[in-house]
Amino acid sequence: MLRPAAATPLELGISNLVLAGDWLHTDFPSALMERAVATGRQAANLVLLADGVRQVPLTVTTSRGPGLL
Repeated sequence: MLRPAAATPLELGISNLVLAGDWLHTDFPSALMERAVATGRQAANLVLLADGVRQVPLTVTTSRGPGLL
């Protein structure tokens, strides 16, 4: 099953629409509530980028975990 990402509507040519929520795909590990917040910030960054405003950085964990290497 494929899940859309925050920028999927923009990639399909639908302007002025971004998605946010815990049901979206992310490129980083996240649980449901964290995914809702992270995709909301991604959506806000896409709107800010379209308006030429500086984006807010999104701090996420690595896919590998803390590890020793």
